[in-house]
Amino acid sequence: MSFRDHAKTSLFVAAALFAALALAPGAGAATFDQRDILIKGPGSGSAVYFLATNSQRYVFPDEKTFLSWFTGFGDVKTVTLADLMAFPLGGNVTYRPGIRMVKITTDPKVYAVERGGVLRWVTTESLARQLYGSDWNTKIVDVPDPLFVNYTLGSPITSAGDYDPEAAANLSQSIAMDKGLNPGLIPLLSDTRANVGDAKTRRTVTGTCTGKDRDITSFACPVTPTRDICGVPPFVTCFLGASEACPAGMVWDPACSCTCIPR
Repeated sequence: MSFRDHAKTSLFVAAALFAALALAPGAGAATFDQRDILIKGPGSGSAVYFLATNSQRYVFPDEKTFLSWFTGFGDVKTVTLADLMAFPLGGNVTYRPGIRMVKITTDPKVYAVERGGVLRWVTTESLARQLYGSDWNTKIVDVPDPLFVNYTLGSPITSAGDYDPEAAANLSQSIAMDKGLNPGLIPLLSDTRANVGDAKTRRTVTGTCTGKDRDITSFACPVTPTRDICGVPPFVTCFLGASEACPAGMVWDPACSCTCIPR
């Protein structure tokens, strides 16, 4: 970790600790009525929180954790100190699953993240490469030892079929989903994506492909060959074409069976 990264982490952690020690949980009634959003208190050095529908705030312990969920800070809303004090702390936000692998500085093991802050040891370098591509070692972040307690250990990953980064990210499209909380009326969704690079892990559909298998709604035949029509997240190869009905007046293109064309 560079000095700059350490400084950023220290700022987030210090702000979070200050909030935990100096702000009494549930002190008074909040006048701020929005939920399932990002908030911070007054001042440029304030910690950033996810305010859930249970009216508890969850701390982002460092900037890297925040950036595993969101690409920028533009949606963070500033609330008054009185409102911030009215929302008790619910815990820390953990890394979004599928986006990065994590480790701690005192342990050489590298872990993949699953929903709810569950860590699964990636047991070999070969598996890391299959899951995250040839540049897998650039997709590892250090979690400071004091923050490792935010996570729990799951079963080790011993084969490429044990874990899919993109599927893991899809199961945690929001912090509320990740923590098993109710979403707001307008859910706060993550805008980051799992980067698997040139990883080629695929599974095969022996029947017909569906939209759920493909995880996409449209594509162009010339750049997406029929036999590889599902070669997109979650990496399914479709051999027999799609099974959904086409819109009225459309039929499946016989030359590219997963595309609807005018009848």
